[in-house]
Amino acid sequence: SDIGEATNIAELDMNSNTTNLTRSSGQTNVIGICLGITTIITNSFMFLIIITNKKLKSVIFTILSSMFLVGISSASLYILPRWAFSAFIGDSFYCYILPALGTAFVINLNLHQCLVSLDRYFAVTRPFQYKLQVRTRYVVSILAMIWIVSTASALLPAAFQFGQDPINQCQSQLNGTDLRQDYLASLTSTFIICPIIIIIFCYSRIFYIIKSRSSIAFHQKNNITKYKSCMIAKNVKAAQQMAVITMIYILAFLPFVIVYLLAHSNPQLGVSLAFTLQLLFIIAFAVPAINPLLYAYYVTSLREAILKTLQKSNSSRIHVKPDKNLTHSSSKILTDNKPNASSS
Repeated sequence: SDIGEATNIAELDMNSNTTNLTRSSGQTNVIGICLGITTIITNSFMFLIIITNKKLKSVIFTILSSMFLVGISSASLYILPRWAFSAFIGDSFYCYILPALGTAFVINLNLHQCLVSLDRYFAVTRPFQYKLQVRTRYVVSILAMIWIVSTASALLPAAFQFGQDPINQCQSQLNGTDLRQDYLASLTSTFIICPIIIIIFCYSRIFYIIKSRSSIAFHQKNNITKYKSCMIAKNVKAAQQMAVITMIYILAFLPFVIVYLLAHSNPQLGVSLAFTLQLLFIIAFAVPAINPLLYAYYVTSLREAILKTLQKSNSSRIHVKPDKNLTHSSSKILTDNKPNASSS
């Protein structure tokens, strides 16, 4: 009887754990769907603002528009399929490459952040050379390479190994620890930690220049005129704005990467860190959804373009309504004036 009671207790514990996991999975799915939809809306809006505004045709906004495309793509091709449409993709090839696809988007986004920091670094340290030598077509070529390298490095090994692993176990292996996951883990650490080191170096150097720029010795040493000083001040302000956004990105993504690598290196530790990893995953992939809002708040020219667009849309709506009222009132005046005309 004791054995039977122990068995019943064990079964109850297992059932309660299964229920809790199911509830947690359902809540995560809802959060994932909300994240995906929000990411598509915010990034699409900012992308349209940049490509439709003639004043936002500089190098930095070309990089940002490509970054917003990464956000749209990651939400459409990774976040929503994984958390909202996993039942529909089943054990297909798309399910097989889904972890690699997520890694590709993380690498892509991280390299974009690194490119933004390098752009601000050269704009502050070499403002005139930057203005004369840096061209949008060069940056477009670099962005194309980033898209190709991040996608190919993550997807090609998975594509070549397709069929070697049992495909009907794809759904259960999304968080597995096979060789493919080992490769993705090493790829993630290389393409995230190394660019983050570059980002920290660039912004550290920029803030050192900001501190030095206030001294007269710095201006005399570099023969900085009033015009040059204004240009540097403008570039420094832009760099400060980008630095704040990039630091938020690092604080959101780096804990997820560290816990992911720890959980992957030790499966037993991974089980205990499953909930933490899930929570950090949500925080990390909330960055593409929040990023456009941060850029809209901190970047002055982008904020002005948004306000101008909204004012245009509001003025066009207001312009339509008076026309109807004016037509109605003018027709009323004409009808009122007809008897007066006849009596006269």
